[in-house]
Amino acid sequence: DNPLHDQLMTGSEMCTSFIMLNNTIAPMEDLNVRKALSLAIDKDQMIDQFLSNMFAKANGILPPGMPGYTEFPATTYNQQAAKDALAASSYAGKMPTLTLNAAGYAEDTNGWADALIQMWRDTLDIEVKIEYLDPIMFSQAAQEGHGHMVLYSWCADYPDPSNFLDILFHSQSDLNVSGYTNGEVDGLLEKARTELDPT
Repeated sequence: DNPLHDQLMTGSEMCTSFIMLNNTIAPMEDLNVRKALSLAIDKDQMIDQFLSNMFAKANGILPPGMPGYTEFPATTYNQQAAKDALAASSYAGKMPTLTLNAAGYAEDTNGWADALIQMWRDTLDIEVKIEYLDPIMFSQAAQEGHGHMVLYSWCADYPDPSNFLDILFHSQSDLNVSGYTNGEVDGLLEKARTELDPT
Protein backbone atom coordinates (compact mmCIF):
# COMPACT_ATOMS: atom_id res chain seq x y z
CA ASP A 1 0.00 0.00 0.00
CA ASN A 2 3.02 2.31 -0.17
CA PRO A 3 2.54 4.97 -2.85
CA LEU A 4 6.03 4.22 -4.18
CA HIS A 5 5.36 0.48 -4.45
CA ASP A 6 5.04 0.50 -8.25
CA GLN A 7 8.46 2.12 -8.52
CA LEU A 8 10.26 -0.57 -6.52
CA MET A 9 12.95 -2.35 -8.53
CA THR A 10 14.88 -5.36 -7.29
CA GLY A 11 17.94 -7.11 -8.61
CA SER A 12 20.75 -9.43 -7.61
CA GLU A 13 23.77 -8.08 -5.80
CA MET A 14 27.10 -8.98 -7.33
CA CYS A 15 28.28 -10.33 -3.97
CA THR A 16 28.72 -13.74 -2.45
CA SER A 17 30.31 -15.46 0.53
CA PHE A 18 32.29 -18.65 0.18
CA ILE A 19 35.13 -20.75 1.51
CA MET A 20 38.43 -20.59 -0.34
CA LEU A 21 40.39 -23.82 -0.14
CA ASN A 22 44.17 -24.09 -0.09
CA ASN A 23 44.76 -27.00 -2.47
CA THR A 24 48.54 -26.97 -1.98
CA ILE A 25 48.72 -28.55 1.49
CA ALA A 26 47.59 -31.86 2.92
CA PRO A 27 44.86 -33.01 3.07
CA MET A 28 43.37 -30.34 0.80
CA GLU A 29 45.36 -31.47 -2.22
CA ASP A 30 42.98 -34.44 -2.40
CA LEU A 31 40.02 -33.59 -4.62
CA ASN A 32 37.76 -35.96 -2.70
CA VAL A 33 38.47 -34.16 0.58
CA ARG A 34 37.51 -30.87 -1.04
CA LYS A 35 34.35 -32.43 -2.49
CA ALA A 36 33.39 -33.91 0.86
CA LEU A 37 33.71 -30.56 2.62
CA SER A 38 31.60 -28.85 -0.03
CA LEU A 39 28.89 -31.51 -0.17
CA ALA A 40 28.49 -31.42 3.62
CA ILE A 41 27.42 -27.75 3.69
CA ASP A 42 23.67 -27.17 3.87
CA LYS A 43 23.48 -23.76 2.20
CA ASP A 44 19.70 -23.59 2.51
CA GLN A 45 20.04 -23.90 6.27
CA MET A 46 22.74 -21.23 6.33
CA ILE A 47 20.60 -18.83 4.29
CA ASP A 48 17.62 -19.47 6.54
CA GLN A 49 19.58 -19.21 9.79
CA PHE A 50 21.71 -16.17 9.02
CA LEU A 51 19.98 -14.34 6.17
CA SER A 52 16.26 -14.92 6.84
CA ASN A 53 15.92 -16.46 3.35
CA MET A 54 16.38 -13.03 1.78
CA PHE A 55 19.36 -13.97 -0.37
CA ALA A 56 19.75 -16.36 -3.30
CA LYS A 57 21.87 -19.48 -2.99
CA ALA A 58 24.98 -19.72 -5.14
CA ASN A 59 25.98 -23.23 -6.18
CA GLY A 60 29.13 -21.96 -7.80
CA ILE A 61 31.81 -19.34 -7.39
CA LEU A 62 29.86 -16.52 -9.04
CA PRO A 63 26.73 -14.97 -7.56
CA PRO A 64 23.55 -16.06 -9.41
CA GLY A 65 23.02 -12.65 -11.05
CA MET A 66 26.50 -12.55 -12.58
CA PRO A 67 26.87 -13.19 -16.33
CA GLY A 68 28.44 -16.61 -16.77
CA TYR A 69 26.99 -18.00 -13.53
CA THR A 70 27.17 -21.80 -13.68
CA GLU A 71 26.05 -24.23 -11.01
CA PHE A 72 28.56 -26.84 -9.86
CA PRO A 73 26.73 -30.13 -9.13
CA ALA A 74 29.53 -31.07 -6.73
CA THR A 75 28.53 -28.24 -4.40
CA THR A 76 24.92 -29.33 -3.86
CA TYR A 77 24.29 -30.46 -0.28
CA ASN A 78 24.27 -34.25 -0.06
CA GLN A 79 25.34 -35.91 3.19
CA GLN A 80 25.77 -39.40 1.74
CA ALA A 81 27.77 -38.13 -1.24
CA ALA A 82 29.96 -36.15 1.20
CA LYS A 83 30.63 -39.31 3.26
CA ASP A 84 31.34 -41.30 0.08
CA ALA A 85 33.79 -38.66 -1.17
CA LEU A 86 35.69 -38.66 2.11
CA ALA A 87 35.74 -42.47 2.15
CA ALA A 88 37.20 -42.42 -1.39
CA SER A 89 39.94 -39.99 -0.38
CA SER A 90 43.46 -40.96 0.62
CA TYR A 91 42.65 -39.56 4.10
CA ALA A 92 39.72 -41.84 4.93
CA GLY A 93 39.82 -42.58 8.63
CA LYS A 94 42.86 -40.39 9.21
CA MET A 95 41.77 -36.80 8.62
CA PRO A 96 43.87 -34.29 10.54
CA THR A 97 42.28 -31.29 12.27
CA LEU A 98 41.72 -28.57 9.69
CA THR A 99 42.10 -24.81 10.15
CA LEU A 100 39.50 -22.31 8.95
CA ASN A 101 40.58 -18.67 8.90
CA ALA A 102 37.98 -16.00 9.62
CA ALA A 103 38.14 -12.27 10.24
CA GLY A 104 38.17 -11.43 13.92
CA TYR A 105 40.07 -11.43 17.17
CA ALA A 106 40.82 -14.25 19.62
CA GLU A 107 37.81 -13.52 21.84
CA ASP A 108 35.38 -13.19 18.90
CA THR A 109 32.73 -15.67 17.81
CA ASN A 110 31.61 -16.27 14.25
CA GLY A 111 28.21 -17.90 13.80
CA TRP A 112 28.87 -18.75 10.15
CA ALA A 113 32.13 -20.52 10.97
CA ASP A 114 30.59 -22.31 13.95
CA ALA A 115 27.70 -23.58 11.81
CA LEU A 116 30.07 -24.85 9.12
CA ILE A 117 32.25 -26.62 11.65
CA GLN A 118 29.21 -28.32 13.17
CA MET A 119 28.02 -29.51 9.75
CA TRP A 120 31.44 -30.99 8.97
CA ARG A 121 31.57 -32.63 12.40
CA ASP A 122 28.05 -34.08 12.10
CA THR A 123 28.37 -35.34 8.53
CA LEU A 124 32.05 -36.22 8.19
CA ASP A 125 33.19 -36.66 11.81
CA ILE A 126 36.12 -34.32 11.24
CA GLU A 127 37.38 -31.48 13.39
CA VAL A 128 37.98 -27.95 12.20
CA LYS A 129 39.36 -25.14 14.34
CA ILE A 130 38.84 -21.43 13.73
CA GLU A 131 41.88 -19.22 13.52
CA TYR A 132 41.00 -15.54 13.59
CA LEU A 133 43.03 -13.06 11.56
CA ASP A 134 43.17 -9.27 11.84
CA PRO A 135 39.88 -8.05 10.31
CA ILE A 136 41.34 -4.67 9.36
CA MET A 137 44.02 -6.25 7.15
CA PHE A 138 42.25 -9.57 6.66
CA SER A 139 43.04 -10.17 2.98
CA GLN A 140 46.73 -9.50 3.49
CA ALA A 141 46.85 -11.50 6.73
CA ALA A 142 45.08 -14.46 5.10
CA GLN A 143 47.35 -14.42 2.07
CA GLU A 144 50.46 -14.34 4.24
CA GLY A 145 49.35 -16.89 6.82
CA HIS A 146 46.32 -18.92 5.74
CA GLY A 147 45.36 -22.34 6.97
CA HIS A 148 43.48 -25.01 5.06
CA MET A 149 40.46 -22.79 4.34
CA VAL A 150 39.52 -19.11 4.41
CA LEU A 151 36.01 -17.80 5.03
CA TYR A 152 35.71 -14.94 2.56
CA SER A 153 33.26 -12.63 0.81
CA TRP A 154 33.56 -10.65 -2.38
CA CYS A 155 31.56 -8.05 -4.29
CA ALA A 156 32.29 -7.40 -7.94
CA ASP A 157 33.18 -3.90 -9.07
CA TYR A 158 31.60 -4.58 -12.47
CA PRO A 159 29.45 -7.44 -13.84
CA ASP A 160 32.10 -9.60 -15.45
CA PRO A 161 33.14 -13.05 -14.21
CA SER A 162 36.81 -12.04 -14.37
CA ASN A 163 36.16 -9.67 -11.47
CA PHE A 164 35.66 -12.76 -9.35
CA LEU A 165 37.58 -15.55 -10.99
CA ASP A 166 40.78 -13.84 -12.07
CA ILE A 167 41.09 -11.68 -8.96
CA LEU A 168 40.37 -14.45 -6.46
CA PHE A 169 41.75 -17.62 -8.07
CA HIS A 170 44.71 -16.79 -10.30
CA SER A 171 47.75 -18.13 -8.46
CA GLN A 172 49.57 -14.78 -8.77
CA SER A 173 46.70 -12.57 -7.60
CA ASP A 174 47.17 -10.51 -4.44
CA LEU A 175 43.61 -11.43 -3.42
CA ASN A 176 44.04 -15.18 -3.81
CA VAL A 177 43.97 -15.37 -0.03
CA SER A 178 43.97 -19.17 0.34
CA GLY A 179 46.90 -19.90 -1.97
CA TYR A 180 44.76 -21.88 -4.44
CA THR A 181 47.06 -22.96 -7.27
CA ASN A 182 46.12 -24.60 -10.56
CA GLY A 183 48.17 -24.09 -13.72
CA GLU A 184 45.27 -25.05 -15.99
CA VAL A 185 42.99 -22.53 -14.29
CA ASP A 186 45.68 -19.84 -14.60
CA GLY A 187 45.91 -20.50 -18.33
CA LEU A 188 42.14 -20.27 -18.82
CA LEU A 189 41.92 -17.05 -16.81
CA GLU A 190 44.74 -15.49 -18.84
CA LYS A 191 43.00 -16.42 -22.10
CA ALA A 192 39.72 -14.97 -20.79
CA ARG A 193 41.38 -11.59 -20.17
CA THR A 194 41.55 -10.90 -23.88
CA GLU A 195 38.50 -12.89 -25.09
CA LEU A 196 35.93 -10.55 -26.64
CA ASP A 197 33.19 -13.13 -27.23
CA PRO A 198 31.08 -13.34 -24.04
CA THR A 199 29.97 -16.89 -24.79
